[in-house]
Amino acid sequence: MNKYLLSVFSFLLISASQWLPAESVSLEKGCVVLDFSTKKWNNTKFVTLLSDPEKTPDGQPSFGFEVRPSENAVIMNGKDDPAFLEELRKLNLPWDSISFWLKSDGGGESFTFVFFCDENRLFSMPVKLLQKGWQKVTVRGLWSKYPSEGPLRFDRFKFINIIGKVDKPMQFRMGPLEFHIKGTVGLRKVRTLGIGPVAAAPVMDGSPEDAIWEKTAEVKSWSGNLSRPVSVRLAYDRDNLYVFFSVECKTGELVRKQNRDGEVWEDDSLQLIVSPGNDNRTYHQFVVNSANVGQTYHFYFNQVADTFVREKNLFQESDWESRTKLSPNLWQAEWKIPRRLLGGLDEKKIHGLQIFISLGSLKEKGFFQEAVRAIAPADFGVMRLAADAGTLPVDTPEPLLVFNRDKGIIAAPGSFVWHLSSPDGRTFSGTGSHVVEIGSFAGSSGVQRIAVLSADGRYFYAARTDTVSFAPKRPWGERLLCPAPKERKTGKGVFPVSGVLKIAVNPKKSSPEAAELLKKDLLGFMQTDSAVVSDPKLPEFTIIVGKAEVPAAPARPEGYSLNIAPDGIVLRGHDPAGLVHAVRTLAQLQKYAFLHNESSLPCTMIQDGPDLPVRAVHRWIDGSYFQWKFADKGKYAATADTDGEIIQGMYDFLDRFVGDSKLNMVLMQNPDQIRYEDPRNQRFNHAMSMVGIGEVRKMAERCRKNFIEYVPAMSGASHADYMLTRVDKQALALPGYLHWDADPTHPNFFPYLFALYDELIGASSARYFCTLEDEWWHKPLGPVTTHQNGRLRRDIFYDTIVKEHDYLKSKGARMIMFSDMLQRAHNGGKPFDNSLNAEKLPRDIVLAGWSGGEDAIRHFDRLGYQSQWGIFNYTAMGILDPSKLKDVRSFQGLGTILSGSHGMDASYGIPSLIASAECAWNFFHGRQTPLDDWLMENGLNVMALYSVRPNPAASRKFIPVDLGKIFNDDAQLLKLRNLPSGETAMGGVPTRLFPSRAVRGEVRPTVIPVGAKAASLIFLHTQYCAPENLPKLRLGHRITGWMNGRKTAVYRVCYSDGRKIPVYSRNTINNGNVYPVRGYSASEIGMRYVPDARFVRDDNDGKDGLLYQYEWVNPRPEVPIERIEFTSMGDLVPVTPYLLALTLREPRDGYSKQSPP
Repeated sequence: MNKYLLSVFSFLLISASQWLPAESVSLEKGCVVLDFSTKKWNNTKFVTLLSDPEKTPDGQPSFGFEVRPSENAVIMNGKDDPAFLEELRKLNLPWDSISFWLKSDGGGESFTFVFFCDENRLFSMPVKLLQKGWQKVTVRGLWSKYPSEGPLRFDRFKFINIIGKVDKPMQFRMGPLEFHIKGTVGLRKVRTLGIGPVAAAPVMDGSPEDAIWEKTAEVKSWSGNLSRPVSVRLAYDRDNLYVFFSVECKTGELVRKQNRDGEVWEDDSLQLIVSPGNDNRTYHQFVVNSANVGQTYHFYFNQVADTFVREKNLFQESDWESRTKLSPNLWQAEWKIPRRLLGGLDEKKIHGLQIFISLGSLKEKGFFQEAVRAIAPADFGVMRLAADAGTLPVDTPEPLLVFNRDKGIIAAPGSFVWHLSSPDGRTFSGTGSHVVEIGSFAGSSGVQRIAVLSADGRYFYAARTDTVSFAPKRPWGERLLCPAPKERKTGKGVFPVSGVLKIAVNPKKSSPEAAELLKKDLLGFMQTDSAVVSDPKLPEFTIIVGKAEVPAAPARPEGYSLNIAPDGIVLRGHDPAGLVHAVRTLAQLQKYAFLHNESSLPCTMIQDGPDLPVRAVHRWIDGSYFQWKFADKGKYAATADTDGEIIQGMYDFLDRFVGDSKLNMVLMQNPDQIRYEDPRNQRFNHAMSMVGIGEVRKMAERCRKNFIEYVPAMSGASHADYMLTRVDKQALALPGYLHWDADPTHPNFFPYLFALYDELIGASSARYFCTLEDEWWHKPLGPVTTHQNGRLRRDIFYDTIVKEHDYLKSKGARMIMFSDMLQRAHNGGKPFDNSLNAEKLPRDIVLAGWSGGEDAIRHFDRLGYQSQWGIFNYTAMGILDPSKLKDVRSFQGLGTILSGSHGMDASYGIPSLIASAECAWNFFHGRQTPLDDWLMENGLNVMALYSVRPNPAASRKFIPVDLGKIFNDDAQLLKLRNLPSGETAMGGVPTRLFPSRAVRGEVRPTVIPVGAKAASLIFLHTQYCAPENLPKLRLGHRITGWMNGRKTAVYRVCYSDGRKIPVYSRNTINNGNVYPVRGYSASEIGMRYVPDARFVRDDNDGKDGLLYQYEWVNPRPEVPIERIEFTSMGDLVPVTPYLLALTLREPRDGYSKQSPP
């Protein structure tokens, strides 16, 4: 191919003259799109326009040329229609990359776009025609002779040339140019509903005979699984909002047992939830069952309390009206809700709307707007009280929302009115045309809600965003310690980690555990042997490696100091626990050295200690395991963990996450999983219980050696499934309530319960025991009564708690219980008034709060309770404000809960544990930030840190595996952008990448030849789940059978001696969806940073495609790996797994499993 130089670039030059009309520029899916397909290109001697109207693979129009050889470059200037330039200048938005479809014959030629701007500035974009057929090309930026002046700006653009030259005939095609707008926020359109006014109020009789209902707004389509016709109509007048429901069903089978004192939403019910002003936080929920029993639930800003509060039945029965009409096959209901109850429902505003049809007895439900939970305002649809309200016409482009740091931009066609609402309940609005700068956006991170209305008010568009974080993102490679030390100074030089190091300790004044832990870390993370030696001159709780001066003892309990100097390392603790904390901080620095392929540690001085004496995690991993692993005759068992994998995962959890995060208490709630030995308790064993009581003893001992308090946790009368499913349920179950409530007045209740206490305390030597006590009387099967057999239920509650407390105290264990049943504003309110018991219970009970926030903590402190812990940080409890708790002496601890899986898809997950450990350690010194902000700022580095496992055989040498002959997919489904090609580095690991090629996992194994020894295998992989299949991927909540992550694919490692070891791709643990998705409880950000990925490629906030780098430590590095068999899980998991690259880490020279100590 002939080459020539133009502005220091080599180009294939093609040019054509054209007029670009205004229609050629548009705003679509976060891009400014320039479409050249409809232009009248001029044919010349060397260029002919291809006439066939071929479309790109995603259906966009394309244009193309046949180019013939010429001696000189063919340059044809394009003059642009002033209307085109005007439209483009209206969309003057910052962009960060350009994409377009390109099809060629793969001849290797180059071509260039040249963008001419005012003042004779030009920008150029060269592209090579390397691949035959269609490919998606992405360019990060344009070349400019004046880079200091910044990138191409649309308001300075004048015209464009396409320039080229070839030495043989060729053809190529291309689609529109898509300029990806920087900071674009993903928008998920929500349903809109315009409600018209009525001249006369309907008669409230539950009948649709009023003529007004014939012409009112109607909802007939639903998300969910409704299999029957359901219609909901809405109307309004000056005073009221009117609603009419019609459900076709056998009404005799409907559940309608609740009264107003119960939970009507537990029955088959009709629910209307309104968020006045669409503020993204407030809601009022109206619920009516088929017996016409109504309730209301509320979350709103209370002016007196000066905060948002939850209330039940804030509106009295007389405040609003409902009428129900039942026939054998039809349920009809008519409601009248005064607008004053909803802040007036201003006609000039838009309002959040959710309609929920809950038919639990029929196992059906339907949502107006698709949602996981009905009462999540971020997921509501939108309604307007306007007769002529509509939606945007089909051919109208969707708006675009941009956030660059805290600055916002909204772009939409024509003149418009915009509304934004933030998760903290603040709203913002304004008017504009085409592009509007919001200015400094003062909202909070999270899901934002946006609505754009045309200037005449007739059409409007509404959406919720993906989760937005305004926190600064720290790039991969920063060495962030977690919890962050209170004092950290970086010195000059490094300490070389080599040879056989001596670990000096005074055995009479320091426990051996810390020295042995350090020895293990040096071998596992730095691949360096060491020996523990005795030095009787050292002070207590001190370790020295090499030569170093001993600092003063830390003053704070559990405090420590760490000093790394060029000649040595010194670690000192205030106490044994503090010394172990020093070792764990040093281990984190070693892990970063491993990630960066270094054999030395940077000189550092650290002084640190915890703010709170109790830093806890409640690990709930019981009954759900059996529900899902063995559902559908064991259909999903292949994707679940084996018994051994669960037990191994529990030890890994205690060591790698609880210990390394400096948590000092774990509450282990797993009564269903334990295999009891006491003859009195064997009745509670399940056929598949996998944790022997001996294993409990070992776990408790493991915790003690690491200065972690092991606390058995077991429900008493509430959530007593583990007990009721093993004994005579009819006898022990609480009459009138669902199967998870036991009757504490039954003569067998306490003998059963205390026998279990005995065995768990005996095995664990526990000093604390958590009895939970949450959600008593939570699932009534009929009308709620405040008495049982003539006694007040709250008195029975009091007697039960006191008996449990006294028994545990006699066994030397202090009782921990949740506080929700003692809070009037939570589960301790009407009708039982159980909050009165808070004034009578023993004050040495530890109250673990999962609701109520600072107000509840201060209330119990005034009542004289000695210890309180906020146990559900980042979950139900939210975030506590340290400034409101500094003077509360009883507040002593903070933690979080993990239920079921370690991943974020079905639970709160490991990231919330790590972030909560940070909050607890630095409660009065750090920023208490929302979990998504914490993850956005720290997740890329901190999750990489926790992914590192000990690997004594590891070297710093790598072998990228050539997958060229193994690739079986063009990766088009992944839509990856800006991925480097060829030999590159990902997460510091040499990697061989081909952006448009991947290995797709299939049911039939794909064989990857290896033929080499490896200390570890480093997989760069991802997975694709179609949006409609995401509920199937989550499948359920709190799934213990997938404790270590649901298996989505397997890499079967086959050794030369015939042995095989399966390595699993696990959803939200070492792999995830290629594009950000939400979990059951977690946001898109929470799902992105997984705890076993050493690197996550999340460029452009994940919009370029997420790739996860997982390093699996090979337990047999001395045996060559012959091949790897890559398979998917087929239809058991609704994902397609992809392997993009594979790299081997070589074993270090001279390594053998018999290396000297």
